[in-house]
Amino acid sequence: MTSQHFHAFMQMVRTADPEAEYEEGSGVLKIHSWHSGAFGKPVLVDVTPAAVDRFVDSMDSDSRDALWPDVDLATAGRRLLSVNLEEMVMTRGVDQGLRLKITESGVDSTGSEQEVSTDVTPGGAWFVDSKNGPVQISREGTDEA
Repeated sequence: MTSQHFHAFMQMVRTADPEAEYEEGSGVLKIHSWHSGAFGKPVLVDVTPAAVDRFVDSMDSDSRDALWPDVDLATAGRRLLSVNLEEMVMTRGVDQGLRLKITESGVDSTGSEQEVSTDVTPGGAWFVDSKNGPVQISREGTDEA
């Protein structure tokens, strides 16, 4: 059964990716692009209507007032979840394949072949290779940490 929050959240996702697919049986959302930027592999998001409901219902008026004071709590909660999803999708190396999970606390990475960190050092960006551990990407090449 789909909730009102979930339906509205999916409308927000489909604004960014009209081809987004939700497989109700498996609870997997497949995102192929974000605002016309196509990905090498789809981003897979484990999500249930109940998780979206819990996240949206946890929005408090102080948080809403700081972010979007002109909207109701539910709209602010859905917007925040959508922003969390966009940040993860756009900063986590989506061409390598990425799996995310939406929980009551937001969007979490459940792993991928390579997960790009949002922390960038002067020498380059770090990523975690599931087989080799932390690796730093620099202009000169790749150095294991």
